[in-house]
Amino acid sequence: MIGESIYNGIDIITYSSNAHFKYDFIVHPGADPDQIELNYEGADIQLIYKELMIDLSIGKVYEHAPIAYQMIKGKRKNILCEYEL
Repeated sequence: MIGESIYNGIDIITYSSNAHFKYDFIVHPGADPDQIELNYEGADIQLIYKELMIDLSIGKVYEHAPIAYQMIKGKRKNILCEYEL
């Protein structure tokens, strides 16, 4: 895993899982998650059932619906999160 600060109070961790590129955003207390943006140049993007379909010259790539949660007293609390085009 490789971690890096990319926004004020937000880090990104990149890694591979089952030969697929993955990434996680870590939003620290007080940081604004609305800073997070994904840009795909030269691609047609559609939102289909909460997932992104990215049509590239080499084929289609799908980004599953995002998952967000907050750890509170050792328990995972799900937070509403979705893609917005």
